[in-house]
Amino acid sequence: MVQGEHNFLEDVIGASRESGNTSDRVKHSKRARAREGLWSGGSRPYGYKRVLEFDDRGQVTNRGRLVLVSEEAAVIRELAARVLNGEPLIRLVQSDASRSAR
Repeated sequence: MVQGEHNFLEDVIGASRESGNTSDRVKHSKRARAREGLWSGGSRPYGYKRVLEFDDRGQVTNRGRLVLVSEEAAVIRELAARVLNGEPLIRLVQSDASRSAR
């Protein structure tokens, strides 16, 4: 094998290893935040909103904490009750679509 090919393969293996390490760190962080009851990011869950609080230096102090949006939570409770009562999901989707159109 030529030295250039060897170096290239070493770089590929190193990058693959680092990618795995990064994946492990992200998974570990998400699990830890979930255990603490914190939101791990991404799109906000329907029914909640993020309300930021800051310290005297302007740093966010409540990272990952969500508060309930009562109007959205009421929709979730209604849909859950309807599902538990055996209503077909297609009917829920149709009623939600008509509600959104208003």
